[in-house]
Amino acid sequence: GNLGDAYYYSGKRRSESGPAFEKAALLAKAYLEVNPRDASVLGGLASYYSMLGNRSESLAYLEKALRLSDGKDPGVLFQAAMVHNQFGDTDVALKWLARAVAAGYSTSIISDAPAFDNLRSNPSFRELLEPGHSKRS
Repeated sequence: GNLGDAYYYSGKRRSESGPAFEKAALLAKAYLEVNPRDASVLGGLASYYSMLGNRSESLAYLEKALRLSDGKDPGVLFQAAMVHNQFGDTDVALKWLARAVAAGYSTSIISDAPAFDNLRSNPSFRELLEPGHSKRS
């Protein structure tokens, strides 16, 4: 998954990201054969499939990850935001980001994530990253 991200966001090697995300999905599915209730791995699968453009499979894995984590795991909430942002669902992505921050997810990680480069000028995104935002949520 990290290799896929590196290829995708480098710009120069984006075409190589697909096979890396496909391999990451295969490895995650193999892991799920051992522990099918790992919400983090299911969220990762949702992310990989979103990067591959497979909306239905991505959202199915995301739904399962959110259900298993009771919608409270900050990492899974962050993955939900990434998935929805990848599909262009900006408002939904921002809602998931707000929930991730409220659950304790690091605003510096969100700020540094290239997956959200398209939101940098969005006032709601900038407000979300302000110090003390999670206390206001």
